[in-house]
Amino acid sequence: MLSRKSAQMRARTLGADHILYAYSLDYLADGFYLTGQLDSAAAYYRVSIAIYRRADSSTWVYMASPLKGLGGVLMKQGNCAAAEPYMREALTLREANLPPGNYVIGRAQTTLATCLIKLNRFAEAEKLLLLAFEIFENLEGQYKSSRQKAIKHLIELYTLRANQDKVDYYSSLLNSEGRSIE
Repeated sequence: MLSRKSAQMRARTLGADHILYAYSLDYLADGFYLTGQLDSAAAYYRVSIAIYRRADSSTWVYMASPLKGLGGVLMKQGNCAAAEPYMREALTLREANLPPGNYVIGRAQTTLATCLIKLNRFAEAEKLLLLAFEIFENLEGQYKSSRQKAIKHLIELYTLRANQDKVDYYSSLLNSEGRSIE
């Protein structure tokens, strides 16, 4: 795995506490996450987070990625209560360090909202999803899949809340785009 070699090289040349090493570990963890190797992904995310926490605070926005990744692992493992603080911290870092309306903020809002839906915290989830939807509505077409994901979770939320009018509304938005996402 090329990302593993890159991480090892950065550790040797820059040191095991350098933020570029943390970045490499986050990237490596993403590879494990995408291939379903969740325990390995979690381990690398945790090391990456620890390095970022020891680093200068100006780098902390980058820590949002492994925080969100670890939250995603915990969600996939069925532990949304443990995932929530990581996802919340990732969103907070992004909101504090990126301009309002940035697509990365919208994605973090959607991810946290997904977790909150699973925890039956519908009001907060709805607020986050509507904010994310607004971000994606104001961006050009390359964010269509992120917009669709926010809509999909709004449909899930309104289905759970038995609000058929809103289910119908958001379903019609997906249908008008010609496809829905899984």
